[in-house]
Amino acid sequence: MASDKNKWIDAVGKLLQLTQQGSLKWEPVKPPAHLNAELNNSRVDVVYETNYKDRTLRLYEKRYKVDKPNPSFSLGVRFDQQEYPYWTSRAVLELLDENELSPWAFPNSQILNDLLEAVRYQVSGVKDFLNEILAEAS
Repeated sequence: MASDKNKWIDAVGKLLQLTQQGSLKWEPVKPPAHLNAELNNSRVDVVYETNYKDRTLRLYEKRYKVDKPNPSFSLGVRFDQQEYPYWTSRAVLELLDENELSPWAFPNSQILNDLLEAVRYQVSGVKDFLNEILAEAS
């Protein structure tokens, strides 16, 4: 199983590298309705998609609410240090099928957050904007 984990981390690392080099272009798209079906418990504002090797990838940040765990399932773990409910988020990278459905998502990891930041940087045009500012300053 460890080799499978390394494969998907390496694969996301390659996507990150291609994104940072500008070889892989991402486009913002409207989130599919099913991603926001539970508005009170989770939210997706922007989705990014790209095609790589004839496959479509979907990347987004999912914000979701965490409620206080049921004490009967706590197994002796104390939860009183955390204020509940609270909101948190995670990056999600999905591999889409020909019907634009997601039969599989990459496991959660820090490298997905790095990819999401690189995609946001690319899509927002920050690099070009910084170059424009620096060109004026000279």
